[in-house]
Amino acid sequence: MPSQENGDAAPARDWDDSEQPFCDFFRDRKVLITGGLGFLGSNLAIRLLRYGAGITLLDSLVPHGGGFHNIAPIRDRVAVNIADMRDAHSLDILVQDKDVVFNLAGQVSHGDSMRDPKLDLDCNCVSALNLVKACRQHAPDVRMLYSSTRQVYGRPLRLPVTEDHPALPIDINGIHKLAAEYYHLLYDSVYGVHSTVLRLTNTYGPRQRIGDERHGVAAVFLHHALCGRTIELYGGGEQRRDFNYVDDVVDAMLSAVMCPRCQGKVFNLGATKAHSLLQFAAAMREHCTFEVRCVPFPPGKKCIDIGGLLRRFFRLSQCHGLGTDDQLGRRNTADDRFLPGESRRVLVMQWSGRRGGHERGSMIARAQACRDSTISGSTKRFGRKSSMPSIKCFSAAV
Repeated sequence: MPSQENGDAAPARDWDDSEQPFCDFFRDRKVLITGGLGFLGSNLAIRLLRYGAGITLLDSLVPHGGGFHNIAPIRDRVAVNIADMRDAHSLDILVQDKDVVFNLAGQVSHGDSMRDPKLDLDCNCVSALNLVKACRQHAPDVRMLYSSTRQVYGRPLRLPVTEDHPALPIDINGIHKLAAEYYHLLYDSVYGVHSTVLRLTNTYGPRQRIGDERHGVAAVFLHHALCGRTIELYGGGEQRRDFNYVDDVVDAMLSAVMCPRCQGKVFNLGATKAHSLLQFAAAMREHCTFEVRCVPFPPGKKCIDIGGLLRRFFRLSQCHGLGTDDQLGRRNTADDRFLPGESRRVLVMQWSGRRGGHERGSMIARAQACRDSTISGSTKRFGRKSSMPSIKCFSAAV
């Protein structure tokens, strides 16, 4: 992090006016990001560096997870610790002197959780409990944020789903993520270790791993579209989902940590509109050549499918003083990107300039052997969020 001592020049401003509160809050704060080499963690780290934070990334480099390629542009500006959060001793050391902890680590695959419940328990529950215990003992004034999942709601009893909806998870992963939420909330209410929980939905964007079912429907569909493979829609594809662009998710994380009214509470992320998987596939067909086939649900998937889902995120908007759902996360929501015929194009194929109406050019490389792929992103001026036109290149990296 550039120093301003001994006559060193201050770093050039790399944000617009709407981001100034983030810069004011996070400048010179020491931040730990668990799962820091993954999709969400790397995007969060890149943003925080722009605001002048000191970053430590913790990651265990599990198979099917993140990697150093996600932080290539900032590799020499962050501290990286390769450790397993099931090792409580390493956490005792890593949380010391930290101001903020973003707990983004965990096992995310619903299918894997059913095949190996014990591993899911260790990765999602034991790890979270070790972290909150370490913070209580060694960083009691830290602010924490835990990234949970929509899956804790199970099959919705009513739409849209609010935070007051009963939590009725239908798979092991949902149960364990819900338990991890309660560890954070308990340590907040009993021990004063400030924590906020965000329940994420289908997040998409640069540095997302694609190529297998572990990383969500957006990743699976994108991978198939790029490779020209048939997309199979279970049960006709009428299940509805809400989608969030990763920059909007990062905005929400930063806002929640900054806001004292968010501490000790659970918040949804979501979209103002839901879109069917059939719509999702149709939008991608405007840019890729592939077939779509409706097939019956496989027995192992039907039992853990949540059906249609649309979530309200008014509580987070209200708590942060924004007023309505529409005022939080409108730069890159799926409403702007996934509807066929919209002026802003579909996922990855055309990323729009977010504030000035300048459309970003699009370049895409079709993967030929896309068994394990990652969406990679780079810009002429790395990470800048402004109306300045820039070329953003996305490719499926084999």
